[in-house]
Amino acid sequence: MFLEMSADYARSGELRYQRENGWDPASFEGYIQRLENISRGIDVDPGRSAETTYWLIEDDKCIVGISRIRKRLTSDLLREGGNIGYEVPPSKRRKGYGTELLRLTLAKADQLGLSRVLVTCDKANEPSRKIIERNGGILHSEGISEETGEAILRFWIEPALTVCVPGPAR
Repeated sequence: MFLEMSADYARSGELRYQRENGWDPASFEGYIQRLENISRGIDVDPGRSAETTYWLIEDDKCIVGISRIRKRLTSDLLREGGNIGYEVPPSKRRKGYGTELLRLTLAKADQLGLSRVLVTCDKANEPSRKIIERNGGILHSEGISEETGEAILRFWIEPALTVCVPGPAR
């Protein structure tokens, strides 16, 4: 399941789950251990904080989304990254999974006691902006990514007040 998702990213030219980006396909157990360590605050990258990773799985056979919740915002995460990050594999995009994934992640954030969360996206990523807005995101500010130099948008969402507004059917 995970290797199939990794291959999906590779076919689209995204190196997110490739050896070049620190993922070793020969060691799925090592990847899971790294996720567990990060959730406990162990081996967290500088400027980041502990985060918990969730997978949205369709029919017990296909990963259609991954989200991460960070309960604590560092100064780096306040600029870019926020409390919640989410992604949908390339072949699964524009099918409603992103909207549902963020909705479910916001419900989890509410259960964790987060009354307000920051979600960011690239300004050029209109589909992500729509997902955030459908889930109650209110644009707070714009900035420039220190990593890519591209414009980013910062949205605040109150998870307890979120009522997801579905987008047009595809």
